[in-house]
Amino acid sequence: MMLLARGAARGAVKGCVQRSLLAPAPFPARQHGTRTSTVATALTAEDRVNIMELCHRFDRAINQLDQAAAVALFLPEAKLHTPRGVVTGAPNILAFFKSVEPMARGNRHLTLNMVIDEAPVTVDGAQACAHAHGYRMLHKAAAPPLLMATGLIEDVLVKTGEGQWRFAERKFIMDPPAEAPAASTASSSGSSSQTK
Repeated sequence: MMLLARGAARGAVKGCVQRSLLAPAPFPARQHGTRTSTVATALTAEDRVNIMELCHRFDRAINQLDQAAAVALFLPEAKLHTPRGVVTGAPNILAFFKSVEPMARGNRHLTLNMVIDEAPVTVDGAQACAHAHGYRMLHKAAAPPLLMATGLIEDVLVKTGEGQWRFAERKFIMDPPAEAPAASTASSSGSSSQTK
């Protein structure tokens, strides 16, 4: 999900395929002339476990309102796509997380059904893409947990020179609200027959 060096996060990884039919569009093409090859990075089982743990560490940090720990999982120039817009750079991502803290109190974030794909190699290092379903629940002691939001999470990841995976780009795609069920016309028109 993360790239090796600073130049890697400037654009999204070409070749990361979006898994959801509901997601609007794939990540934009790489910009700023960063070279990519068509050869995919060979991800090891250890890489895949470390990527999953990175995502779970993010959830834990957000659930504990530890914004600094959450931002430490991003590259300095990373992008975060939210329903409110795109936030670029670790300092701005930290400011965004702090701005939504009042709304986040009592929330529990769950990341499920993760699929990790290999991505093209850049001059900067190994890349991967992760696709998952996200759920946000509100838990207050006085009431049962309430499902607040569902959606998709699309990640572009880079492996740093220290061997740590980091988010280069993280995209939250909220599910649209469910449509209200259509009113039944049969029951409202008195269609029951009477026997004479």
